Amino acid sequence: MQSATAMIGIDAGNSAVKVALLRKGEVDRTVAVSTRPVDRLCGELVSYAGDFSGIPEAELAVVSSVCPEANAAIEKFARTLDSVRSFFFLARRHVPLRISTAVTHPDTVGIDRLLCGYAAAELYGFPCVVIGAGTAVTVDLIGDSGEFEGGAIAPGFRLAARSLSEWTSCLPEVAPKAPESICGRNTEEAIQSGVYHFCRGGATMLGKGLRRSCKGDAVTVMTGGDLEYLGALDVGGRCYSDPHLLFKAIWHIGQTGPEPGE
Repeated sequence: MQSATAMIGIDAGNSAVKVALLRKGEVDRTVAVSTRPVDRLCGELVSYAGDFSGIPEAELAVVSSVCPEANAAIEKFARTLDSVRSFFFLARRHVPLRISTAVTHPDTVGIDRLLCGYAAAELYGFPCVVIGAGTAVTVDLIGDSGEFEGGAIAPGFRLAARSLSEWTSCLPEVAPKAPESICGRNTEEAIQSGVYHFCRGGATMLGKGLRRSCKGDAVTVMTGGDLEYLGALDVGGRCYSDPHLLFKAIWHIGQTGPEPGE
């Protein structure tokens, strides 16, 4: 594949679809729309991401999707971008990251986890722990040999808050935020404190545990759409925040990866 100076990256998650213009490995600009309802997704993308059309050098669109029901709408949107001549959906075989033989079902590992693990190892070195804050909070390990070793998945900040409302009779849905006090003085504050410290505390404990499993001094890389809620985690060692980690992986794979359609 011929090296490009720009491309369109699309990250289709369960909560949001993000479209980014990538130039020379950096994120130029992004737009995010709600993934659901899926039947309105293409129209929403065209409305909010119309400025991604007509960029002559952006002839390639590369898609990472963990939401298969959104794929048809994403493909339809990509075809509205008049500069895009080709695009492809990333699969596990496209990601140059080895998966440990200890992972029992490698074909089921989310493409987003693999992409972030690949970019973290390439940009920050390994062993490394990758903490992602999105619909789910994921904590994954790229081990001493540079292989994806597995990790942990838990409800993310918004999902945890929403589930309390959906699965109880009296608890309201509360937007996640850093609480003013660990001790909530009313129901809303109690939910905010519980969700915030539950997610951050879990990510911290898992990050420390995975670091301890490494022989080398593992670096920690944090990413994801809800990165702001994670803040600074005390997991030990070097720790970096990189909100565009997945798009950086898309850039590198789009530059050196397979021809579209492979």
